[in-house]
Amino acid sequence: MADLMKEGASNTRPPLLDGTNYSYWKARMHAYIRALDERAGKSIEKGWKLPTKVVGEGAARKEILKDDSEWTDEDDKLSSCNAKALNAIFGGVDVDQFRRISACQSAQEAWKILKLHCEGTESVRLSKLQMLTTQFELLRMHEEETILQYEVKIRDIANQAAALGDKIPENRLVRKVLRSLYSKFKVKVIAIEEHKIVDAMSMDELIGSLKTFEMNEEARDSFTG
Repeated sequence: MADLMKEGASNTRPPLLDGTNYSYWKARMHAYIRALDERAGKSIEKGWKLPTKVVGEGAARKEILKDDSEWTDEDDKLSSCNAKALNAIFGGVDVDQFRRISACQSAQEAWKILKLHCEGTESVRLSKLQMLTTQFELLRMHEEETILQYEVKIRDIANQAAALGDKIPENRLVRKVLRSLYSKFKVKVIAIEEHKIVDAMSMDELIGSLKTFEMNEEARDSFTG
């Protein structure tokens, strides 16, 4: 994941889906497509199909595909938006994932296939959420970790849960951090709980405060050592 995130720092190419990083890829890819064209991003949500027209009367009335020469400006724009989104998705998957979507004509269809394959059915989604909840509850900071390293672990679980449709509230993240720090932070945790309204704190505010405390402790240990 670390190598992928380093590579993905480029804004000129889409992130790569390899089958193991879907929650990260989905958020990055959606932002990437919207940056290409806002309407291209919407084509994933609304879908796209070849333009049609209605011909005939009464019982003979039917819907047929338009000839290219009959496309309106709006038809062309919608087709272009879909093509941009689909091309980005094609360019953001490995060979195995591409085989699953290579026949797709719409970005929405390709997106849904990848979502179903990577996230699974509703029962699989709920199972994954349950596993993430267990990981979240059991997670504890280790003595050799820095507060920023521990924050990454918390954020990673929260981001995966959000990608599966279950966003963890900010106050729950804050309380999780406070109750799972190792003993060096005990004094700071007590001070925060006594003098601040914990439920009103943001994660950024909490981590910033803990980072300052950590730096001061390291400086004191260095001086006394």
